[in-house]
Amino acid sequence: FMREWMFVPASRPALVDDIVQKSQSIDPAIGLSAIRNAWAYDAREGLKQIHVPIVAVNADKFPTNLAGARKYAPQFDAVIVKGWGHYLMRQDAAAFNAALDDALRRIAK
Repeated sequence: FMREWMFVPASRPALVDDIVQKSQSIDPAIGLSAIRNAWAYDAREGLKQIHVPIVAVNADKFPTNLAGARKYAPQFDAVIVKGWGHYLMRQDAAAFNAALDDALRRIAK
């Protein structure tokens, strides 16, 4: 399941194997707790309290809902890197670093 959900066909098999193996080696109770809490977390109230620039660095495997985020934090923006999945920083470190540089420049304006 993780292989199909978190990665894209272009992901290097050795990287996928490494991440899957590390994920499967943690205590299942910790993993389940982390997933349950992540799914239950409602960011809306927290976003309303942030009054500084927000720039997310996201891959395009999962759509970024800019309009939804901007309902609660109008200053929310994102740099979207095309062609990668959840582990963008490990799948394409150069693309991630370039996107992070872009995000930091936007924040520093």
